Amino acid sequence: MWLVFLKRRFVVTRFGLSFGIKICALLSVFIIYQLGQETSLETTRLLPRIIQTMDNEKNYKMNHYKMMDPGSLGSECCYHSFNSEKVSEDDAEDEKRLRFLFVLHHYEQITKTTQNLIYLAAVAKEMNRVIIEPFVRDSRMCGLPSGWLGAPRKERRKFYPLSLYYDVEFMNDLLRKSGIATMRKLELFKQNCRSGEENTTLLHFMFNDQSREDMQKWYKISPLTYQRVKENILQSGWCDCSFIDGGLNVTNRIGNLTPGRQICVDAERVKSIKLFKDEIIKDDKCVVIIHWRGFGRDRSYFKLETSLNDRKLVHSLRLSKHVLRQAKTITEAIGGEYISIHIRSERQILWYDVARLSQCLETLIEKATNLTKTTGINKVFVSSDMTRHGSDTLRSLTAQNSTLAHKMKQLKRLVSKRLNAIKYNPKSNDPLNMDSGVIALTQMNVLIGGSHLLTLGSGTFQQRIVDGFVERKSGNKRVNNWTITRICNKESKVNSYKPR
Repeated sequence: MWLVFLKRRFVVTRFGLSFGIKICALLSVFIIYQLGQETSLETTRLLPRIIQTMDNEKNYKMNHYKMMDPGSLGSECCYHSFNSEKVSEDDAEDEKRLRFLFVLHHYEQITKTTQNLIYLAAVAKEMNRVIIEPFVRDSRMCGLPSGWLGAPRKERRKFYPLSLYYDVEFMNDLLRKSGIATMRKLELFKQNCRSGEENTTLLHFMFNDQSREDMQKWYKISPLTYQRVKENILQSGWCDCSFIDGGLNVTNRIGNLTPGRQICVDAERVKSIKLFKDEIIKDDKCVVIIHWRGFGRDRSYFKLETSLNDRKLVHSLRLSKHVLRQAKTITEAIGGEYISIHIRSERQILWYDVARLSQCLETLIEKATNLTKTTGINKVFVSSDMTRHGSDTLRSLTAQNSTLAHKMKQLKRLVSKRLNAIKYNPKSNDPLNMDSGVIALTQMNVLIGGSHLLTLGSGTFQQRIVDGFVERKSGNKRVNNWTITRICNKESKVNSYKPR
């Protein structure tokens, strides 16, 4: 009996021991597995952040070095990572079916020329075409990095990709959502319009205020040839102008293109886009517009079928990362609240005189001084077109007139001293920071961030600042006490300034 009990005990003990070991082993495996899962999960959570950080650092370094060398900038966006995906066959076929409007010379400075670009996109859409993304430099736009007139620019003077000023991907999305044409790269135009496959149509718009001297300079034509064009264009609104390519060397400048038809168009008489499409450019795949001014007086008078809020579109554009980074550096250096002042003196000089500008500046200084006393905000950020980074028109005038140059320096010092002004002085070690367009957009972003805004003069760029200021303040429920003071903004052409 005892033996049987012992035997049974031995069996139970052995079984119990074996079962316990198994349970412990299973528990150990389970615990190790769970720990592994948690570690794996945490690693999974961290990995994207690590990869993202690495990618950001890699992209920033790559793009920074690329941005530091103007000559190395291609047509790709400066601050977007490169797209390594291959173009599908369907996409390639779609691209072959595209028809293009390419502008060689874009008129006006940063805000107005951007507005003109949007007008071009609207016209292109109604003609089932796309437009070519322009290049930028010193607040100007050009269809080619090497320039449009004279000898091709050297590497250090070439135009930069549009992405130096704007977020191009966002801009194209905005154009698409607005129902107008999107932009394509210059290289795509060259691929589709190269010699042997397509002839490239060249088109010159003639405007009421465009002088004979301009056309003679551009195309190297005689006064007699110009007069014949003027007479011929009166009959139907357009005529053949076989001298366009010979004068500007357009097709060779763009590269590997064959000139087709060459046409002059009366910009103010030809108002119908349908007429322009059906009778003038017809079904031509590749069209180069030499000089584009947008819509309005002494510009084009195309009537769009759909309404277009061009001003809202321009103001809705997203600035480039480079510009935003520069603006952030300035606001952080200022620290705390500040009063924003923008001075547009160009029209005061061109349309009035220096005395008028001086009076306006005195009023501005008085208003700003009173505002600092009533608000207790003693920091004043001043942006002006009177600096070497400002209006290129003013620089041209002061270069021709030493007296005017001296007076402008005096007025500049007056504002700076009386207001103890904070100004943006970019360093010259990075050529991109010295670009006047980058400086203008950077200062615009800083001005919008001020607690109060004072402006002198007018213009599309200044209006963009005012609209941006209002939008930012209106969108912030925590900000209630803000003001806008506009001085000498009712401007009209009284006379034209002539340098002595």
